[in-house]
Amino acid sequence: MKTKLQLQLDALASNSTNPLDLRAQRRAHSQSLIFEPRDAAVQDFDTIYDVCVDGFRELCLLEPRFVPFSRNIFADHSKSQDRSQMTSAQNEELDTVVERFLYLVGSKVLVQPAIKAIEWLVRRFRIHEYSTLCLILTFLPYHTLPIFATLLSIVPKKLSPTTKFLHPYLESLASPPRHVIAYAATNNVAFFTAWNNYVLKSCKEKTFSQAMISYWATTMTEAVIGQLDQAASTRREAQRQKEEDILLRILPVLNKGLAMRSVPDMRVGCYMILSVMVSRTNLDDKVLLGLTEAVLSGGTKETSHAELICIAVLLQQRASTDLPSSIYQRLMSIDTLVDDLMTMSERYRVNHLAFSVASGSVQQAESGQAPQHQDLIASCLHKDLLTKVQISALAKRTISVAKATEPSSSSLPTVIGYLAKIAQDMLASDTARSTFEHVLEEMDMDLQNLEVLFDIALPQYRDGEPMAIEESQVQEPTESRRVVTYDSMKAGIMADLTTETPLLHDGVSEPFNRLAAAFTLALRDDSNAQDFIELPIIQGPEVVGFTFSLSFFTRFWCSSFPSTAKVAALDSFAKILGASRAVADTQFVLPYAFYALSDPSKIVRGAATRALLSLGDRYLKLDKLASMPILGRDKLYNSNVTSDISWLSPQQVATLIHEVLFPVLEECTLDRSRIFNVLRETLNKTQKVENTVSKSKARKSSFRASLLGFIASHINGTPLYSVKSMLLRVLDGVSKAGGITKTELLSPLLRTHLQGRESDFIKSCQRERLDTKQFASELLAVVSHSSMEGNDLLQTLLSNYDSVPSELWEIAVFQHVKVTWDVMRPEIQRSWASTLFDIGVLAFSSTDLDGRNRRQSARDVLLNVTLSTDSLLDYLGLLPRLVIDTEQQSPSSKRRKTGQGMVESRANSGENQLSDRLSKTTTVLELIEVSEHGNDIRLLPRLFQILHDLQRCVTAIGNDMGYALSTLLRSMTKITEHSRSSKASLIEQQSIRVDLVIDCFKNTGSLQVQQEALRLLSSLALLAPDLIVHSVMPIFTFMGGSMLRQSDEHSARIVDSTIESVIPPLISTFRKRKAGVLGGAAELILSFAAAFEHIPVHRRLELLTALMKKLGEEDYLYVLLIILVDRHGRKSTILDFCTDMMLQYPPIVQLKAIHSCMEVAIDSFKPEPRITPQILSSDRDKDQEITRGSLIGLSSHLLLNPQLSNRLAKVLCKNDEAAAEIRNLYSKMVEQALHLTEQAKQIFNLHGSCSSLLNALSDFLPLSASLTSLHPLLEHESEALRRQVLRSFEQRINSARPGDVATEKACFDLLPRLLLLLDNSQDTSIKRMAIAVIDKIADKYGKRNTSAISEVATAISSNSCLGSEDLQVQVMALLCIITIVEVLREAIVSIIPSILPRSLDLLAISVHSKDRRSSLHNAVFRVFDALFLYLPWAVTGKHLHRLLELSYESACSDMNDECRQIRADSLDLLAKQVEAHQCIDALHHTWAEAMDRGIDSVLEHLKVLQKVIERHPKSIIVKESHLLTKRILTVMDLRRTQEYTKEQSLWSAQHLQQVESTIDGITIQMVYKLNDTHFRPLFGKMSDWATELRSKKDLNAKTCRELSWFSFLQHFFSTLESIVTSYAAYVLDEAVDILASSNSSIPSHPLLRDRTIKTLRAMFEHDQDEFWRSTSRFDTVCSPLLAQLKLTSSRELDSTLISCITSFATATDSPDHLKIINSKILEHLRSDAAKVRLAAIRCEISLTESLGEEWLSLLPEMLPAISEVMEDDDEGVEKEVRKWAKQIEGILGESLDDMLQ
Repeated sequence: MKTKLQLQLDALASNSTNPLDLRAQRRAHSQSLIFEPRDAAVQDFDTIYDVCVDGFRELCLLEPRFVPFSRNIFADHSKSQDRSQMTSAQNEELDTVVERFLYLVGSKVLVQPAIKAIEWLVRRFRIHEYSTLCLILTFLPYHTLPIFATLLSIVPKKLSPTTKFLHPYLESLASPPRHVIAYAATNNVAFFTAWNNYVLKSCKEKTFSQAMISYWATTMTEAVIGQLDQAASTRREAQRQKEEDILLRILPVLNKGLAMRSVPDMRVGCYMILSVMVSRTNLDDKVLLGLTEAVLSGGTKETSHAELICIAVLLQQRASTDLPSSIYQRLMSIDTLVDDLMTMSERYRVNHLAFSVASGSVQQAESGQAPQHQDLIASCLHKDLLTKVQISALAKRTISVAKATEPSSSSLPTVIGYLAKIAQDMLASDTARSTFEHVLEEMDMDLQNLEVLFDIALPQYRDGEPMAIEESQVQEPTESRRVVTYDSMKAGIMADLTTETPLLHDGVSEPFNRLAAAFTLALRDDSNAQDFIELPIIQGPEVVGFTFSLSFFTRFWCSSFPSTAKVAALDSFAKILGASRAVADTQFVLPYAFYALSDPSKIVRGAATRALLSLGDRYLKLDKLASMPILGRDKLYNSNVTSDISWLSPQQVATLIHEVLFPVLEECTLDRSRIFNVLRETLNKTQKVENTVSKSKARKSSFRASLLGFIASHINGTPLYSVKSMLLRVLDGVSKAGGITKTELLSPLLRTHLQGRESDFIKSCQRERLDTKQFASELLAVVSHSSMEGNDLLQTLLSNYDSVPSELWEIAVFQHVKVTWDVMRPEIQRSWASTLFDIGVLAFSSTDLDGRNRRQSARDVLLNVTLSTDSLLDYLGLLPRLVIDTEQQSPSSKRRKTGQGMVESRANSGENQLSDRLSKTTTVLELIEVSEHGNDIRLLPRLFQILHDLQRCVTAIGNDMGYALSTLLRSMTKITEHSRSSKASLIEQQSIRVDLVIDCFKNTGSLQVQQEALRLLSSLALLAPDLIVHSVMPIFTFMGGSMLRQSDEHSARIVDSTIESVIPPLISTFRKRKAGVLGGAAELILSFAAAFEHIPVHRRLELLTALMKKLGEEDYLYVLLIILVDRHGRKSTILDFCTDMMLQYPPIVQLKAIHSCMEVAIDSFKPEPRITPQILSSDRDKDQEITRGSLIGLSSHLLLNPQLSNRLAKVLCKNDEAAAEIRNLYSKMVEQALHLTEQAKQIFNLHGSCSSLLNALSDFLPLSASLTSLHPLLEHESEALRRQVLRSFEQRINSARPGDVATEKACFDLLPRLLLLLDNSQDTSIKRMAIAVIDKIADKYGKRNTSAISEVATAISSNSCLGSEDLQVQVMALLCIITIVEVLREAIVSIIPSILPRSLDLLAISVHSKDRRSSLHNAVFRVFDALFLYLPWAVTGKHLHRLLELSYESACSDMNDECRQIRADSLDLLAKQVEAHQCIDALHHTWAEAMDRGIDSVLEHLKVLQKVIERHPKSIIVKESHLLTKRILTVMDLRRTQEYTKEQSLWSAQHLQQVESTIDGITIQMVYKLNDTHFRPLFGKMSDWATELRSKKDLNAKTCRELSWFSFLQHFFSTLESIVTSYAAYVLDEAVDILASSNSSIPSHPLLRDRTIKTLRAMFEHDQDEFWRSTSRFDTVCSPLLAQLKLTSSRELDSTLISCITSFATATDSPDHLKIINSKILEHLRSDAAKVRLAAIRCEISLTESLGEEWLSLLPEMLPAISEVMEDDDEGVEKEVRKWAKQIEGILGESLDDMLQ
């Protein structure tokens, strides 16, 4: 793995421009867009510039904007610009200029001048490396051309992540296909962003090209589609987040692009991207509206069409269609809006845009402005651009605006005119007309209202009654009809028509149609209208003619004509009536006048009022009334009907008109329903008189009877179904008048229609636009709910199979029965119930398919009405028995052999018969189920009989008959539930067959049947428990295999209900037996436990909780838990469920259940268990060990539930009876656990389970309660138990909360018992655990009670603990002392005298003993760590000395790394915390011990000394500097003291050098904390120490000291450099003496000489104060130093000396001094020794290299020596001197040959 330095070097190498790599430079220079690499490599920049600048000049001619670049990147001086020599700021400025040029040239890269210009930028400025991205994006639109492949050949091979998609094409130099770039834009966000920014900037700088924008737009559209598709393939939340990210990336781009009005191509491209994006995302309406405004904000004529397409897409996605005024105005300002919409509609969906604009135009009209493009809506309707919903909304808005326009408004003509045009356009459109008419109906308007509203005449379009022109001339071709005029129609009428027959004679009248057509044409001209009235056929003087004309007008206004035409007919009627001199009773008009008063149009009702006023004038003179003939009396209607008309007397007509109608005419005009109420009130005895305050006037019964007969006879007689319908609605609510019933009068009409042809009835209704079903129901309403005769009529008609009514009337009759059922008299209801049962049930046959619909309708009526109990009993009595002739169904083998065909025929017949019976039975059961009276207990015996029959059917034919059984069981359940409040005596006990219900549950495979059977059993259990208790146990067994496995809520409720109802009586029965209660309950629980795994997970807890609630959780909860574990094993799901189950109950109940489980476990160990066999299965093959383990494991698992522990803790806090009970149970459970442990001692598998149980019990209660409860266990005779309890205490106390007061008190109460264990127990493991518990207590709560901890500390430090012989006890005691020291701190002073000696003794043992040292060693040092940290002043004197000595001893031993680290940490604390004086003193006293033990102990000693200097501040170091210097000198003297002792072998030269290096570093650290004032005297003292031994006998010792001293000096001057140059004066003389002396008798003198030379070199190298320029110092050093050249003995020494001389020459830096040095070196060149001559030449070479020409100024002196040495006898010398000569020639630039000659 590479180091950080290597990685940094690699990074630098990768970015290096290789200035010295000529091959790389040549390769970079050969990269070109237009030249081959071999040609480009030999071109210079002048040649390249001449070629490229020509292309640039041509570009300037094409585009003047290139000219400014001639002053920088294409200037003549650009040839000399080198990017590698430019600063970063200059390079950035150059990059900016280059990018501006690339943006500008991007549109012209296909022309050769542009390529030439770019070539210059590539060759000179290397833009393919510095501006790679911009260059690639410039050429990207032309990626398919060869120039792009050429570009890829020169770009760097290591592309950025933005353009990494091009990497595969760099090697192949192939052009990337378009899909690759689209894929990169889709998946590479960096490339997506960079390209967008490039295009936007190009457009902003106006350097774009159409090709670039077009390519960008199409590719980005594809990229946005790809990104949105990727987002759609994720989860909904992730999709929403990804879509937001995409929008955040693309919307700013589109926003900027749409803002560029001067770049239409860019806007069109943005429209395309925006359209795609909007169509694939669900944007908010506000966002879509904002985008629409952005699209419209900068549009131009060039982009208007594309703009509209984009807006159409945007608006198509909006939920709302309303547009702000600004958007609407901008859309309307588009001159070609209508044409563009029409063109777009052929390819795009524009209905939302069209509707928004159309709706906006209506809104603009509302503000009083004339909208532009007024033909827009007509064009949209013509092209079907609007949907029906939009047309409807537009029509409603148009009418609403027209209604809201103020008549006084000045803009009324403008608004109304435009809105009227919209209405006319809609009526003229084939697709919009029906929708517009439907809107008129919804708004309670008609065309007449619309004409009034808009003040125009609208064309009339009708589909009902024939139009006058179009339908009267049926014989003529179409072209003739189009030119028919009123005059031609008039001529035909006068020639053909007569007045003999009134026009109310038939339903379809050809004379009426022709007259109506003529009248309609006449209404178009006022003169023609008057002329039509004056026609002879209309104004006939005779009565017949009068009847004809009046019948025409009455039929006209009752037909489907426009309101204006109806008004004209009513007014014409009034005119004729007023102008006629004929004296006649015109009462036949009254029913039709009633109809006119109920017309939807108010103007028609007003005209009817005027007509009635004119009619009333004829009845003012009462004396003439009696003689007035009744018009139409003989032939008003068909001859079969006219004779039956009941006419009113003239006086009654006058009363009706003047007293009944006239007072309310004004109200009738305003309210179309008023006429109905008036006539009903008149017929129903009283009528409110409007001109009398709060009075009612009673009409005579004769008048009411006559009026009822009059109306009813006209209902029977009139051929107009619309008039019939209106008059029938008048009679709705009128049953009789004056003793005459409505049913009597109208039953002939009803009978006629019921028995008539349905097609004629439907045709008549359609002709008059009546709803067929509605009119049929109105006709049936003539049968009163209280009329037995009328209902008998309907029943007879339905029951008569020879002449049954049509299907239409059957449906209507059945619906009529449904509607009137609730108000029928009981006897009529029962009669209808019987009839309907006969039709719908008894008449059923599987082979009769013709009457299926009729039977189904009858059944529907029965299922939707309330049947009485008597009717239900009747049905049950009428049902045939479901008895199967098994012999017939299953013929014998003999019959099969002799008559197979007959048998098959009889079997098929029997099957059909059984199927019919079953269907009838099922229908009756359905009726009972849905009936409100189906809960009567009288039905129950018969239902049980049906259940018996059904069971036999199931057994015989093998069909489970699930639906029939479930329906029957539901009905029986409803009866039993309703009868719970009744006494049992009301039920025949023998009629209840529980066995049938249980068999039904057992034998069926239908889940629904099982559910209903359970419901019935539950209900029976509550109603008659004694009947089912002995048969109910099998239920639960079968429930386990079926119902309990269902996950639906319905099954769950049924099972819960069963448990609720059945179990209590069952348990009561068990208890009455006084034996086997537990076994019975266990058997019951087992049936549920067996199905446990099949019960849906979410149902288990609720189900079994309900079971326990009924059984009694305190008695049987443990049974359930044990059976579950025994049945399914100790699976995690089972145990977790048991835990959840326990949590449903109070804590005391849970604790009792666990206690009972443990009791069963104990029972299982007995030779003859008593409880276990009753609960657990009797499987003898099952391993008893497994059973016992399951019981113990279950108890352990339940005890480990933290929620139970928390609940118990809350109860224990109250300290009441419940808490006492819990403690009592807990103690019993502990005894049980101990007993189980004893029993399972010999069973290995169970022993661990019992231990786990004990652990769980220990952790079960809160610590305070557990400690209190388990105090006595510490005195238990079982040591294993005591260990378990102590271990539990340790764990619990360790996890206890510090602020728990109760736990704290319990812990301190426990301390005396623990101390007693320490004193009395002989078991070391118990002692260890007790000490561990004490340690935890001291750590958690020690600071709260220091006195108690002090007593503990005394005990711990006593002989029983710290003085114990057991290693682990010693370690635990030491660890405990650490905690006590941390807690007590100064309070522990009293026992420190006993702790320190024992601890040091233990440390000595650990160091000396090999078998038990590491843990004890570490523990002792940790004790001292605590003491150093909290009581550093306590460890001093002899204890500190001994600690250091033992540390040295430990350092020399083979302790592991952990021990070494702990010891080092401890000594580090010692140096930091203990006073420096004490540390130094201790080091002084232990130096000899360290030195005697060797290098490791000395290094340990020096580490302490180093830490003392490091850890203490400068002030302390200054204060103790003399002691420290003394210590340092003592260590420096190690070489002298050890090298000449008897035990010289202990210290090698390497060891001594290691010690010297270490002490040198320590001394430098001390120097750092001293200033010159403090250190200079110390330095002098140290220098004196090194030279104080002067006598010859001490010469060796002096040399040893000097070695140590110069080792320090070398380090000193090398480290502090120029700061301490002046200190060289102290050692200069000594150094010269060493160089001058040659004590060959001293072995270490060469080493001393080497160190001296290195020290001098360090002095020379860092001289910045001209210290060595002094002549005196120079003279002192020069000769001894240069004389050393004679003493060279090795290449290494030569190099050291030569570098020293070179540094010396550099430091002196004086011509005179250099001359002296040179002369002395030259003297050595004349030496007889080749080594000396060689050393001198090398010295010259070094000086020449270092000083250069300054040194060669002495060349004249050197030349003779060079010349002489060049002919030296020694080959090495000659070789070196020639090397020197060549060096000189290189510096001087000329040859030495001439000089040497």
